Amino acid sequence: MPLDCAGRGSDSQVDFSKDDRYFVAPSFTWQPDANTSLTFLSHYQKDDAGNTMQFLPYQGSVAGNPNGRLPTGTFLGEPGFDHYRREQFAVGYAFEHRFNRHWAVRQNLRYADVKSDYPVTFALGFVTDNDSVPVDYRTVSRLAGLYRDQAGTFTLDNHAQADFAIGDVRHTALLGLDFRQINGDRQRGFGSPSDLDMYSPVYGQPFTAPQIETLVNQQQDQIGLYGQDQIQWKQWIATIGVRYDWASNTSLRTDYYDSDTDRIDYAKPRYSGARQDDAAFTYRTGLSYLFDSGVAPYFNYSESFEPTAGSTFAGTPFKPTTGQQFEIGVKYQPPGVNALITLAAFELTQQNVVTPDPDPAHVGFSIQTGAARSRGIELEGKARLEMGLDVTAALALIESQVTKTNEANQLGKKLSYTPETQGSLWLDYTQPSGALAGLGLGGGVRYTGSNYGDLSNSQKAPSYTLIDASVHYELGKLDRRLRGARLGVNISNLFDREYVATCGEGSCYYGDRRNVLAGLRYNW
Repeated sequence: MPLDCAGRGSDSQVDFSKDDRYFVAPSFTWQPDANTSLTFLSHYQKDDAGNTMQFLPYQGSVAGNPNGRLPTGTFLGEPGFDHYRREQFAVGYAFEHRFNRHWAVRQNLRYADVKSDYPVTFALGFVTDNDSVPVDYRTVSRLAGLYRDQAGTFTLDNHAQADFAIGDVRHTALLGLDFRQINGDRQRGFGSPSDLDMYSPVYGQPFTAPQIETLVNQQQDQIGLYGQDQIQWKQWIATIGVRYDWASNTSLRTDYYDSDTDRIDYAKPRYSGARQDDAAFTYRTGLSYLFDSGVAPYFNYSESFEPTAGSTFAGTPFKPTTGQQFEIGVKYQPPGVNALITLAAFELTQQNVVTPDPDPAHVGFSIQTGAARSRGIELEGKARLEMGLDVTAALALIESQVTKTNEANQLGKKLSYTPETQGSLWLDYTQPSGALAGLGLGGGVRYTGSNYGDLSNSQKAPSYTLIDASVHYELGKLDRRLRGARLGVNISNLFDREYVATCGEGSCYYGDRRNVLAGLRYNW
């Protein structure tokens, strides 16, 4: 019976912002006979945090500011008002029964629920003069928002698997039907706090606290019928899969704000709604060849159809996001070595991509951009070598571009939050024997290239390199009664580098500074 538990009580690098979390995930498997199993899965998580996402001006975080660089702990909200609280749970099961060596059936069921409460104050930008020039490059105007969300998700998947051979051609065939329903409410409201001096903040000034102005209820239903066959003949492996989806998305918006009286009137709500129905056929196929040397070249093509939760500022449900991906590559597993190296080139095209709404009057809302394309090369290697050394390395070179959009200044620009280059290397050594058996040390480096936080590519966040480290110990090596217990300490950004993770729409966000996390894990 595995039981994952976690508890974290900590401050964050941002002033007045804690970061507490509690998590438990019990599960167990019942196996009445060799051909039947039922696994119960669940988890519960509670987050009690502050407003760690600070919208800092470009001048002062990335670019120079006459008043100096802003500290990474800069807090532009209101202590005692800003917080982020989230509570979520999920329960479900995975059932499998094998009738014989040819036939098996499986059913997976899951229900998840999440609630969040997020009152937040954020900066809109510098206070400017009549010519839109910042008056002192230190005073910012602010907006207070209140976001309350609740969503429940039910998923059910049923499929049958057939394993058979026709001559010397082996088949693993699947036929299934799945269903997913998401029902959620989103409440939003806004208020007007006072301006704030970022370099010498004075908190606690009176301001109009936000009230709920709009309520959007959305229900999303999706039914999918799918089939797949994996075919193996000698050293050739081919996969063919097809799927047909039916999806509906219904949105009901309730407005409590009365523009005629400029006030909230809960007694006279105004309603508006929309419904969108979609259906799509998608397929995927792949082909690979297994050489005796451990080399396996492959090619695959896949299509996607993903109903998108949420709606525009006007309450119109989002259209499903669709995509097409080509990938060609080679995998290499050296004979006699526990290692795998993969080199792949890909091109991914997506339609109806969700991006932030550029209208300043629609803060917190999103729109759908026409189409976008990403293409690149990925290299990844994993190896478990003798004497307890594990190695993981990865490198990705990605070119992205907006290929269709309603915003003229976005056409041909790079996608948001998509660095052109990313790379990582991690080494982990565990002493296999002797007095220090079970003691392990790890270290690695992560590189993230420059990226843009908005589709107009107006402001760029520079690249950064971070060093991580870890130490861990298998307590069962100390005492057999502690078998399954592992004590570990992980350190992210070991040298406490200050860096900007991304920028967009006039604001930038600092990345995490040094983070030390100690944990005790026990499996039985």
